[in-house]
Amino acid sequence: MERIFDAEPEAMVAVCGDFNADSWEVPVQIVRGAAEETQNPALAGRALTPLEMKVAKPRRYSVLHAGRALMLDHVLVSRNLAALADEVDLSNEGLADEVLSHPETRHPAESFHAPLCVGFDFSRRVG
Repeated sequence: MERIFDAEPEAMVAVCGDFNADSWEVPVQIVRGAAEETQNPALAGRALTPLEMKVAKPRRYSVLHAGRALMLDHVLVSRNLAALADEVDLSNEGLADEVLSHPETRHPAESFHAPLCVGFDFSRRVG
């Protein structure tokens, strides 16, 4: 990612996936590179924004684990791409608890992770 920002400081970058870590945990913080974590203001333009923050806090979880709602799946984007995000949704209604669910009560193709869906409006792109 450093090479991308070195070549194009205003690059539109997205890092997506199952981090197996909540937003405040070290793996996500390392990838985000937020200025408050790096203590280096020169890197602020390279920091990534977690788009799940656009979802209301009570719905901001992608996994239920032993009754705890966790946000383990993330879409982290550069500031230019974050400005174009117009739809962010977590489809976690009816999500089964990965610990408390019995294997025989679910279909093998189901996931215990809720999809995090993001829409971008590229017509607002400047330049």
